[in-house]
Amino acid sequence: MLQQLPETLISSLPAFRAKYGSIYLLDITSLSETSVTPSCAVIRPMTRREFYGFQNDQQFNPLTIQDKMVRACLLWPTLEDLDNCLGGISDYILRATVKITGFTEENDLIDGVN
Repeated sequence: MLQQLPETLISSLPAFRAKYGSIYLLDITSLSETSVTPSCAVIRPMTRREFYGFQNDQQFNPLTIQDKMVRACLLWPTLEDLDNCLGGISDYILRATVKITGFTEENDLIDGVN
């Protein structure tokens, strides 16, 4: 799969790993509506501090918190780059992030990137 990734992403992977340790490649092909949109996303797990910070947000609006979580853990592409994807892309990325963070035992959505 790495051979099919954009060169800009491939060259960014070592820096992502150095900064965050664990990173994950998420296949979003089924959520892309056009061939121009990315076929994958790179995400990282949330830290415990981040998770509790989101949970204790004084402006508790589930959609706002979901957006903040996705923006924090989505390394590539940016959320704005996914504008041509289906509306559920943010929820899909959040569910995958929650899984890799350890809040569920299911791991079927993700493949580790070494």
